[in-house]
Amino acid sequence: MKPWKNFGEMRRVFEQMREKVGETRYLEELELAGVQNPGQFQSASKALACYSRPARISAQPEVA
Repeated sequence: MKPWKNFGEMRRVFEQMREKVGETRYLEELELAGVQNPGQFQSASKALACYSRPARISAQPEVA
């Protein structure tokens, strides 16, 4: 299930992810997905696949 209902929400969710995982990780994930920004996704499934990896990472507790 995707955490957004429309294109605008998708972009907002990606910006929130960027804040959580950091610029470097965010850009790496976009590059792995073959885009430079969320607006370039041609399908919701590709956007969701890209979002899922860093979302899982950001949900893990930090190790001190």
